[in-house]
Amino acid sequence: LVILESVRADATCVEYDPECKRTEATNVLFPKRFGFNQMRSLDSSTAISLAVLWAGVLPTEDRETLHTWPLLFDYARAAGWDTAYWTSQNMMFGNARLWVKNLGVSKFVAATDLDPVADLDMGAPESLLADRVNKEIGELKEPFFAVMHLSNVHYPYYLDESGPLPFQPWTRSKAPDDNPYFFNYYQNSVYQQDQHVAKVLSHVRSTEFGKRTAIVYLSDHAEAFREHGQMGHTFSVFDEEVHVPARIDVPPGMLSAEQEKNLAAKKDEYVFQVDVAPTILDLMGVLDEPGVKQYRSKMPGHSLLRPELTTEALAMTNCAGVWSCAFENWGYMRRNMKLEARAWDNGWHCYDVAQDPEEKDALPLEHCGDLQDLAMQKFGRLPGKKKD
Repeated sequence: LVILESVRADATCVEYDPECKRTEATNVLFPKRFGFNQMRSLDSSTAISLAVLWAGVLPTEDRETLHTWPLLFDYARAAGWDTAYWTSQNMMFGNARLWVKNLGVSKFVAATDLDPVADLDMGAPESLLADRVNKEIGELKEPFFAVMHLSNVHYPYYLDESGPLPFQPWTRSKAPDDNPYFFNYYQNSVYQQDQHVAKVLSHVRSTEFGKRTAIVYLSDHAEAFREHGQMGHTFSVFDEEVHVPARIDVPPGMLSAEQEKNLAAKKDEYVFQVDVAPTILDLMGVLDEPGVKQYRSKMPGHSLLRPELTTEALAMTNCAGVWSCAFENWGYMRRNMKLEARAWDNGWHCYDVAQDPEEKDALPLEHCGDLQDLAMQKFGRLPGKKKD
């Protein structure tokens, strides 16, 4: 499982495209991958996304559930699998070390293990992470579940100026007039990170165990560049912060023809990060095990290997039991229809992201059906407002 940091869907090559240069290293590496063009996170905060990805639960679950529900690592160990977590993230940020200290993995590396003075936001250089993963992944016993969690594309965006910088002109200036060039700076950071990811994944595919290893790849959340007035992430659930790249690459013969058909059929369907945990459990062959069934009650997602889609309304929020928020914002999404509000808004806004992907023109609220009622039942109020 490869988890990128702050990478937008439009900053990558989701499906294979021989002309795509944004993330060309992994694009060329996996020409037969299954890409998902409409994957959404339910938040734009790393901590919340990890809870959703690893536990399969909604971000609105109570604090105890978010901190105690079994994670993918737990299911893997219970099934007798080896486990690993390698990250360039600085675990001092937001006390993240408390979140991962009990993962129970046989291999664990964080930013300060790679570089004692790793940046708090960007983490350690991912060249160091790639070298460590390539050194240690062959020591895992099959079957294994391993996570490589990246960090360098977190603002202020790590960039090696001696490395490739294909997107020109670029600037570190965040001035409004420089926004296109600042985006190029970000895109160059994504491009360089992709080279490190490709170094690891090409090594995996070159090994004997790599012929039996499925690779799931996506970002924790996306990143805003003033589309709705804000920069960065955690400020909204608009698509610039939640529309993320996602793809799966599986060696020939590992899946049934039916499973491959189901993956391919979801190329342009609306899928969500709550679908990731069931998909990985399905890849592990344990999704239907009796011991897992009791925990699926809080997993609203569906395995992408199966025909079902997640069509129920899903709560979205950047304010959760694993992460507080500087500015309240939340909403609901059902397939392509989204309801959202931020702390400074005086009402809900309804969008159809299929017809209006930039979310520029709010629709009458009745177009979102019962999403407003569900939001008020779940949150009790608009973000930033007191209860009546």
